[in-house]
Amino acid sequence: MPLGNRAEDYFIIIWLIDTQEAGRVNSQADFDAYRTSMPSETLKAFHKRFYQTRSAIREQNPQAWLDLLPAFPGIVEAIKALSQRFLLTIATSKDRLSVNLQLNSYGLTDLFPPENILDKDFAKSKRAHLTRFHEEHKVPLQNIHFIDDKVLHLISVKDLGVHTYLALWGFNTQREQEMARKEGITLLQMDDLHRLGLGSQELNKHTPTHLSQQ
Repeated sequence: MPLGNRAEDYFIIIWLIDTQEAGRVNSQADFDAYRTSMPSETLKAFHKRFYQTRSAIREQNPQAWLDLLPAFPGIVEAIKALSQRFLLTIATSKDRLSVNLQLNSYGLTDLFPPENILDKDFAKSKRAHLTRFHEEHKVPLQNIHFIDDKVLHLISVKDLGVHTYLALWGFNTQREQEMARKEGITLLQMDDLHRLGLGSQELNKHTPTHLSQQ
């Protein structure tokens, strides 16, 4: 299945199913082309309604909503360890309020000041996010370590010279992992996350995952 990323992509998937045109989409390029053919106003209207509905559900019972989004086992401890060696930033397709609620529930708010979080409203691409962090913090691109669970995001920034890692505990399959291997992207196990930046420890690169999705 092609990978969607934003709210509008759900509309494309629903539309393809309802119109029985899913057979026309056999690759990411097919999906992107179909998305481009849809009226932009229709996609914007769906985006608006999607987040109105999402916000209403979240506000009705914030804790129940948070319970649907627990931290992956080990991630909180790993992030705290990484904060001792790295300036931590977040590039996300989520909305800012959702990110803030999750960070607070995980006890990580203090590690991510507001200026270090770029959400869906800043830009559609992770490339734009990383470029802003590079410019804002004066960090050389080759010193940036970028972790994502979607291989297309990683491929889109690889030529910037940043270190790229496919999070194997995230939303990807063997297909995406094979794409990452071919692109020279490191496949990152949760057990290795806390070791990033330790020169004496070499990560086990390109190891197939045995972990399940969330």
